[in-house]
Amino acid sequence: MASVEFRLGASTDDPDYLFADVRDLALLPDSRFVVADRIGPRVTLYAGHGQFVGTIGGTGEGPGEFSQISGVAISPGGELWVNTFRDYQVFSLAAGGAAYVRSMSFDELGGTPVFGPNGEVGLRSYKTGLHGVRVWLDLAGTVLREDTLPAALDAEELGHHWMTATFRDGRAEVMYPALPGPFAPFDLLTTSAAGEYARVVTWQYEIDLFNAAGVRTGTIRRDHAGPLVSTAERRREEFRMDSIAAAYQQQPTPVEWAPFEVPERKPPIEDLWFDQDSRLWVQLWGEDGDSLATAHVYSAGGEPLFDAAWPREVALDYGAIRGDVAIGVATDALGVPEIVKMILGPGSS
Repeated sequence: MASVEFRLGASTDDPDYLFADVRDLALLPDSRFVVADRIGPRVTLYAGHGQFVGTIGGTGEGPGEFSQISGVAISPGGELWVNTFRDYQVFSLAAGGAAYVRSMSFDELGGTPVFGPNGEVGLRSYKTGLHGVRVWLDLAGTVLREDTLPAALDAEELGHHWMTATFRDGRAEVMYPALPGPFAPFDLLTTSAAGEYARVVTWQYEIDLFNAAGVRTGTIRRDHAGPLVSTAERRREEFRMDSIAAAYQQQPTPVEWAPFEVPERKPPIEDLWFDQDSRLWVQLWGEDGDSLATAHVYSAGGEPLFDAAWPREVALDYGAIRGDVAIGVATDALGVPEIVKMILGPGSS
């Protein structure tokens, strides 16, 4: 099991260690780490032992500034890319802090950048659906190639796992899957920093793997069923669905919800992400009341590496994990985020 080394935030009044809405995290090879907070917005750099090093960039619309933050990424050369929705602000990360390098803007492209072996950058185009197309460019913005990502299943295809709503307005009637039902499966696509990606529809443990060129390289399959839904979970989900239906009945155009049964079991897979060493983490759904979260960890090629366990209240899906060090986020009883540094168990590095 992972051991907690320290926590930052929540129990202090020092603004350098307070967080409001953490959007992303990144670990540097020298053990320093970056926290991107939507409120401010603010990007901060910390030493490996948790000491505040400094703030990166500033608030605004000019070079080295941002008014919004979507996420951060570390290039192979050690540069920090800050996604501001409108562009990317790029900083070098020297021993004493960070320095602004350049701004990069790409029309109709976005998301977390991935980095090829020859300095090219891969970004997502969302013009062709949920998963879309990855476009590879050089730093001058010239398109080098495009990779089509696997098409995502839509709500119709996920069908009976979604809550179906019917709108009636006069003689018109429209019915469609509107909200995911309790423990509904999702179509997840995750990308490593080097461009490999993995895709799963979480109702079964069957994960397709692709290389950076978009070529399918294999599939991870395991005979693993999700845990049973507890009585308490069932009651909570039934109450949630009843509350949604009641709220929509107060609208000018009432909405009728088709009956939805809480499933007997949860899906086997809860989440999927690559860490900064390009290892694939497959987080499993846990039983009600479990104190630990668990994941199977694989190489980018699908080789089993180790199983991980850590305190369930800590979210690791930011992917800020290198070797046996993981940085995640927990939220206290008042909703204040804490940054948590953990050391993973044997076999993780």
